[in-house]
Amino acid sequence: MAPLLSDPLSIRIGLCIVSVPVLIFAVKSLRLSVEGDDDRPAADTKRDKRRAKRELTDESFDLDDGAGNFTPGNARLLDMSVWGARISSGVQLEQGQLIRGRIRSSNEGRLDVKGHVVWAKPNGNLTLYGIEFEKVTRVSS
Repeated sequence: MAPLLSDPLSIRIGLCIVSVPVLIFAVKSLRLSVEGDDDRPAADTKRDKRRAKRELTDESFDLDDGAGNFTPGNARLLDMSVWGARISSGVQLEQGQLIRGRIRSSNEGRLDVKGHVVWAKPNGNLTLYGIEFEKVTRVSS
């Protein structure tokens, strides 16, 4: 399959087009190609069945309350890859639910993400959630 993008600073991931700087934030050392659908990032090891390497982090993840208001610090970003993220929150989310969130990083600025919840696991008084990204956008300051 021929590349779908002519802009060398963007890459197609699933149905999304993401800028390379966003990917650098997500996975600093990962090299990607836009040669076609089969050129997907490799998992961390042969035992790891994930589609891409995860980058461990501890950043604030602000969830949208559904009315367009982001509540600072109502979730924590625990790890992130080009495909999605793992967050921890006291906010009740349902599997399959569409969410919007905001990541604020002193190094990378602000990223707005849109995705859906693919799994949930209680963890004390919080819940761990797996989020699969549909769209990631770097927001200029």
